Amino acid sequence: AILVPMISFSAPTPVRSWHSSHNSQHANLARCRPCANSLAWPPLSTQQSVCACAILSLHGIYASSMARRVLLTAARCKLAADTSTNHFFDASKAEVPGNQLVVTTARKPTDIMLRQVEDVSKRIGAKYVERGRQSLSSIAQQAESGLIYCIVQVKRKDNSNEIRHEICDAIGNRVFTNPRMWKIVADPASQPIIRAIAPPLEPAPRYIIDATAGLGGTAMRIAHALGSQCKVTAVEISAPLACQLEYGLLRLQAQGEDWSEPASRVTAVHANAQDYLSACATRPLDDRADVVYLNPCMDIVRASKEDRFLHQVANLQPISHKIFDAAISCANRRVVIRTPKGVDAPFGLAESDFVRIAGGHSDFLVVES
Repeated sequence: AILVPMISFSAPTPVRSWHSSHNSQHANLARCRPCANSLAWPPLSTQQSVCACAILSLHGIYASSMARRVLLTAARCKLAADTSTNHFFDASKAEVPGNQLVVTTARKPTDIMLRQVEDVSKRIGAKYVERGRQSLSSIAQQAESGLIYCIVQVKRKDNSNEIRHEICDAIGNRVFTNPRMWKIVADPASQPIIRAIAPPLEPAPRYIIDATAGLGGTAMRIAHALGSQCKVTAVEISAPLACQLEYGLLRLQAQGEDWSEPASRVTAVHANAQDYLSACATRPLDDRADVVYLNPCMDIVRASKEDRFLHQVANLQPISHKIFDAAISCANRRVVIRTPKGVDAPFGLAESDFVRIAGGHSDFLVVES
């Protein structure tokens, strides 16, 4: 039996949020060596996020796997109780700019990869570091953020090779555009997000703007569910994410899979959402979006490893009232906002101002234009 003494689960002071800079004296809390967790529990509060092993070591307790599970459960419950009602991230900084990354390739780059790395370096403003015999760890040390935009060649299940753009670090974390959960969503048209965007008995929208695109998975599912006449613009404020999204969509189009045709109807755009939506609102009515989808980064209790790493690159600032107003002006039909399940509506919206479509972990608020 393992005896765990009674301890306080208040976060040690000082504790930085999990997206702290690497030069912080508490940066070791971002990844725990004993348990190999890049984040022991998801950020229920942007100001409280520590690894269970760090708590254990601070209290002189052996970090066994059983003790970690006990502490993780108790600490998650306490943090959930202490968390304020603001469930949107409120980061003090915007996304990681491109010039804080470095760009590199696989050890033996092809001519195509070299042309692409030159293009990426110019577009995101990142220094190109020739891979040669260098390890990713040594290359990451040359980036202010410790992050790498890497162009690699990977083998698919059919043994064909393809070039993939990914953002990674030196310890195995990576993100890249992928069909994510595509094959386990049996009936995409029945999903809450699709029912919010395109209610039954209504003509399918022809043009959607996903104003917070990230890796583009949601934009592709929207394009797939709404049919071959629907085009989606995926707007992403992060230059590195927008660049890998553009190249990633081209890669998915060429794969000959179920998602390839929908991916061909998604266009990646690097832009500030407010600026892009405001410009869209000045177009003739026929050229404006039918629906604008807003999906802010949220405190999700069971964020995946991919999401946790994505949040180190993405813009974590909440959707502003100005972005919402620009979306209303731009959309011919409606704006759909994803929110944590059961929380109060943002932007001072009254219950009569929207329809709430309930999902599993999220709600979708439908605001008619």
